[in-house]
Amino acid sequence: HNVRDYGGPLAAPGYEDLVARGVLEWLAEDMTPSLELRGIPADGVLQHAFGQVAEGLGWTLEAEAEAVAPFAALPPTFEEFVQGLPKHDRHELRRKLRNLEAAGSVTFACAEDAGAVAACMDEFLRLMRVSRPDKDAFLTAAMEGFFRDLAATFATERMARIETLRLDGAAVAMLFTFEAGGVSYLYNSGFEPACANLAVGLLSKAMSLREAIGRGCHTFDFLRGDEEYKRRLGGRPRELVTLRLRHRG
Repeated sequence: HNVRDYGGPLAAPGYEDLVARGVLEWLAEDMTPSLELRGIPADGVLQHAFGQVAEGLGWTLEAEAEAVAPFAALPPTFEEFVQGLPKHDRHELRRKLRNLEAAGSVTFACAEDAGAVAACMDEFLRLMRVSRPDKDAFLTAAMEGFFRDLAATFATERMARIETLRLDGAAVAMLFTFEAGGVSYLYNSGFEPACANLAVGLLSKAMSLREAIGRGCHTFDFLRGDEEYKRRLGGRPRELVTLRLRHRG
């Protein structure tokens, strides 16, 4: 649960009730008395599906608030997106972009083929570590190996990207994102603390969002967490719940 944002069984659209029924019938036959599903969107079809079939199969269901996963609907252009932000956030974003551009030569690049993604991982993991003490503690040797394997696997499928914001040629912020079905997912990130006064963390997310719009994405999913920058970039909260099911037999 600490390396993924959404959970639950996979179900093709329209088959959620059938999958929920199959899972609960199988668990009952296996004499498994309880099931916990984490990271379930409260407004999603999966929670509704388990709610529809649980009682008839002899299961009780409880839903407990777990986290939020903000997302932003993307218009056709970045300028339209910026115009849609609240006035204060809009002005602050533009001011921060001007300040960054005045500080030096700014570039934002995306690595998406497997070789290029792999070549970025050392620097990405370094910036993750230095950006926050909790991320440094989180990146054990095993977790670092997981991140490298995750990036390599999904880059091979053309679903993972490492995006880099550079100032005068030096990497000052990097993001690990996924993309599928017109949705860009912000999985993790890091930035150079020495450049925090230039808001490189927030601006790298804004640039990632801008690039997603340019590729035709319709949604930018910030994934779980209620960090303030998500609200400043137009994120609307999506509640995630933990479903707890128990068999009455």
